[in-house]
Amino acid sequence: MNKNKLNTTLPDEIKEMVIDTEESTDTITWKDGRRIVELFSLAKALNNCQNCTAQLNLLNVEKEKMQGFGSYLAIRCLNCNMLNNILTNKTHYGTKGPAIFDINTKAAIGMIEAGIGPRQLNKFVTALGIPGATAKTLKKREREIQKPLSEIAKTSCVNAIQEEIEKTR
Repeated sequence: MNKNKLNTTLPDEIKEMVIDTEESTDTITWKDGRRIVELFSLAKALNNCQNCTAQLNLLNVEKEKMQGFGSYLAIRCLNCNMLNNILTNKTHYGTKGPAIFDINTKAAIGMIEAGIGPRQLNKFVTALGIPGATAKTLKKREREIQKPLSEIAKTSCVNAIQEEIEKTR
């Protein structure tokens, strides 16, 4: 969003809530804006330090690494001083590479279902105060789901044809 346009069209209270879609997520800290979080997954991860089993606290986040709409939080344990790597969402694995946040795959499915692209999705989520995902991340997730969606569409067409044949007999 053009900052000049933003400054002239929105009240100050609203301007503070909007994350600029042109802003790099590198400059956004874990304290800025909102995140999409799977509460139960996060609660389980915060329940024990990976070293001493003490409970972790979100206020002790030292760093956030965002991957699309999911994040890795580096949280310091106050009991043993270990830095724990906590995920904000469930993950799955593709054919190669690191873990993939489920939320990014679901975002790609949502884009297809809504008939929008990465730019439109990012404009929507950043208006909610959620940092956007890169077009590259979202396109990768689209490619990941392309084959399963094609198979579902193919099966659906075959079933519709069979149903039509049965009704016309």
